[in-house]
Amino acid sequence: MKAVLPIAAALALSACSGGEEAAPAGETASTEPAAAADGPTITPEYLAGEWCYLRFEAGGEASEENINYLFAADGSLKYQTNSSTPVDMDGSWEFADGILTIKPALQFFKFVPTTITDDAMMLEAMGGQAYWKKGACGG
Repeated sequence: MKAVLPIAAALALSACSGGEEAAPAGETASTEPAAAADGPTITPEYLAGEWCYLRFEAGGEASEENINYLFAADGSLKYQTNSSTPVDMDGSWEFADGILTIKPALQFFKFVPTTITDDAMMLEAMGGQAYWKKGACGG
């Protein structure tokens, strides 16, 4: 869990500051995953409804999230800021060019679907995997 928590902390700080982290000297920052449009497709009908963002895994470590999201087919959503708050924060989502973007909660993740089933999805982002299940967390 040690490797995942610094990633989450860095994202939270970036979200608070509203800025983007610069690439190390001599490197170019890229937010576009390679061949993103070649994977599974997320439709508004598929995503509409309640989903639980279960966990994020990277580098052999996992960060338990258990955050509820309520996606609407029109691109809007409601979410909770942590597992003990109500699902009352407003946001939006978009699936374009093979990338799922969730604003503002997870706007720094460029989610690329790798596995889609009727009741679950695994999305790749920032060198890790985000696991989601259809329905409320804990239910």
